[in-house]
Amino acid sequence: MSLDSPQTYLKGFPFQYGSELVFPLTLAYKDTHHFIKNGVLEIAGRKTLSRCVYSFGEKTQDGYDWFASLQFPLRGARLINVLFPWTQDWGNSESQLDRAVGVFGDGSVHQDSVKSLVNSLAGALRSYTMKSISRRVVF
Repeated sequence: MSLDSPQTYLKGFPFQYGSELVFPLTLAYKDTHHFIKNGVLEIAGRKTLSRCVYSFGEKTQDGYDWFASLQFPLRGARLINVLFPWTQDWGNSESQLDRAVGVFGDGSVHQDSVKSLVNSLAGALRSYTMKSISRRVVF
């Protein structure tokens, strides 16, 4: 798996933000995907922005079916859709992610705002999974 994401198109979201902007979230997802179970992404999304919408079954133009998505409504009826890949590349010792996280919008959201959202979501994922790990530790 490469931590890059192929340029593709998501219906209703014609603009894909570059993998360098999304890298912190891809890395957080890569490091925590072992703890991602139903609802964890939604919890992290709502911790980032309470009005986010969690869903399954997004498919991009390149034919890839994504594991899950978080859609973030922003001011001015603008939306950012964050897509999370499956983690089933079992033969890869570097990462089981099929591809990098994808972040899509209409292009009207400034990259600084997207970067802030991505970093907040990455922090929420790491925070939630660290709590899960610490609950399992027995002294």
